[in-house]
Amino acid sequence: MAHHKGYYKECDANFISFLVCSSSDDLCLQYSAYLEMYDYLDNAYYQYVFKSDSEAVWDEWKKQPDLSEQVVWDTFDMENEYEEAYEEGVNPVLEDKVSTYAEEVSEVGWETQAEILDELNYDGVVRLVLEYYDVFLY
Repeated sequence: MAHHKGYYKECDANFISFLVCSSSDDLCLQYSAYLEMYDYLDNAYYQYVFKSDSEAVWDEWKKQPDLSEQVVWDTFDMENEYEEAYEEGVNPVLEDKVSTYAEEVSEVGWETQAEILDELNYDGVVRLVLEYYDVFLY
């Protein structure tokens, strides 16, 4: 929905979605917002640690607590189930008629706006969230 409101960059749209959902009265939306953001933050942290030669960075990595079983399931297992179902074409009617059209429209959009839109522009959301919490928490 953020894209439809004019936020074309993935990082901006994802950050706005995070703010809206994490501020919701609905606990499910709040949890979903933080779970999605966890994925971005974890990936960025993982990349930072494994590019680092610093012993201190590795030591800090080892101190991190384990995730709860529920979060592990929601983050990894549920995503795998979703992807398997999608690959199997759980709903053949939608897969044949809607999905093909949606892919064609999406490809045209990416081709015509390739210089403006960057499909890999998801990482900026980590910077936005860290800056947001730096301003509002401290």
